[in-house]
Amino acid sequence: MSSSGALVCPKLEELVIKGWGPLDIKDVVGTAAARALRGVKLKTVTIVIWDRNGHALPDVSELKEHVLRVETRRN
Repeated sequence: MSSSGALVCPKLEELVIKGWGPLDIKDVVGTAAARALRGVKLKTVTIVIWDRNGHALPDVSELKEHVLRVETRRN
């Protein structure tokens, strides 16, 4: 949501997040939950971690409560 309370990208259905290391999933969960409450639930969230150091993939169990499909993988 924007600072005015308007929903940003109301037609957004898929979100892809790519990163180089551990990901703090809290903000992603909060965004997905807020969208779901407003009736614009994300269909898919894909998280791709480019990490060769063996960091764990984020726990997405809470995210799955607010998104229809969640995928995680290392690249």
